[in-house]
Amino acid sequence: MNHPVAFDNIEKIVIFRALFLGDLFFTLPAFRALRERFPNAEITLIGLPWAKEFVSRFSHYLDRFLEFPGYPGIIEVDVNPTRTQEFLIQARDYGYDLAIQMQGNGTTSNGFVAELGARISLGHAVNGDDRLTISIPFTERPIKNEILRWLDLVSLLGAHSTPDLEFPIYPHERARAEELIRAALYNNGPIVGMHMGAKEDIRRWPAQRFGELAKILVKLFDATIVLTGTSQEIGLSKEVEAAVGSNVVNLIGKTDLGTFAAVVSSMDLLVTNDTGASHIAAATSTPSVVLFGPTTPEQFGPINQDLHKAVKAYEHVQSYSGSPLWELPVEPVLDACIYMLQNYYVKPSTAF
Repeated sequence: MNHPVAFDNIEKIVIFRALFLGDLFFTLPAFRALRERFPNAEITLIGLPWAKEFVSRFSHYLDRFLEFPGYPGIIEVDVNPTRTQEFLIQARDYGYDLAIQMQGNGTTSNGFVAELGARISLGHAVNGDDRLTISIPFTERPIKNEILRWLDLVSLLGAHSTPDLEFPIYPHERARAEELIRAALYNNGPIVGMHMGAKEDIRRWPAQRFGELAKILVKLFDATIVLTGTSQEIGLSKEVEAAVGSNVVNLIGKTDLGTFAAVVSSMDLLVTNDTGASHIAAATSTPSVVLFGPTTPEQFGPINQDLHKAVKAYEHVQSYSGSPLWELPVEPVLDACIYMLQNYYVKPSTAF
């Protein structure tokens, strides 16, 4: 049960969000709202190891990073009971004034957040869960964009902000990105990025179709194709390189997060699965075509639906096994790319 709470003397805030890049982009506007509402508070993020760099980059919103130790029922990290208990004891000793659960519907994560021992706790809950001081239902219908979901949550604290994304890029990252794609910057046609990976296979459009798309865009627009992705996705480049040949710059596995964002910001168009890359495009105002299969753009897509065009696989596939994205043909993606290039491509990129 929730009771009226006064949000005064908030000096230490802790946020639990132990997820991946796209997930943190969804909560970024909420982080900004919290900083504006509590400008003098220390804000800590409990997250996965990779997020330490994210916290450093967004130090104007987040002050401190703690690696999530694991907790029973939360699958992102293996549970070591001793490690978890030591972490919770230290958290209670630290004396947080406010703990915010941003991990999901709260079924399991509310237990972890409650055990942090903050004076006030906030999050989503289901089925009358009263482990937090303040909670609101986690609803699936009507569908709401995830950015707005988390802004709605922190609005209960009187924290408000726009849903805009951002991503600071450092000068050395822009310089490195320019070095990596120097040849593409002086071509006559557009720079078209292709991000073929995704955390889950069901969210990946087949690499062969990316290759078919790339070949057509090179023919129609004299495009230079820039491939991006993690080192685990190097094998995905073969289909595109075989289809296109010399008009490909393969950067898969060659960029860190900041350089990747700088590369994306130099593109005239990014074609990507529904993954963190789409949010980098949104944060850098890079036009994009985003491919959705089991997920929906209404919930997980960029807010700006003009600059970022969604292709919904399930609207173009009659039947499928596994994922509609696996059966999505090239034609609707090509149509979206042509539309975006005709409306947003003006001249060779001069982003650097």
